[in-house]
Amino acid sequence: MDCIFCNIVSGKIPARKIHETQRSLAFLDAFPLTKGHSLVIPKTHYMKIQEMTDVDNADLFESVRVISVRMERISPSSLDCNRHKSAKICCHIQESWYSKT
Repeated sequence: MDCIFCNIVSGKIPARKIHETQRSLAFLDAFPLTKGHSLVIPKTHYMKIQEMTDVDNADLFESVRVISVRMERISPSSLDCNRHKSAKICCHIQESWYSKT
């Protein structure tokens, strides 16, 4: 399988990392909708969130919390989590944020 997110995790595709743990990675979107558009992904490939281990799930959403705190400092009330209509089809769990303005 050729997953863009797995290639980012492995370093085959460069990314502008903004947060990293042993189990998750946050980076700026390569084609941002707005300034600061970022994604947070588990380092393990999962097709569905239901497949994630409890440990990976906890780590992923702690990373989401850390990034959301940082983003709120930069642009208060600017977070929007997966409420946009998107034509992207993604087979790797991700959380994506971008400014509403």
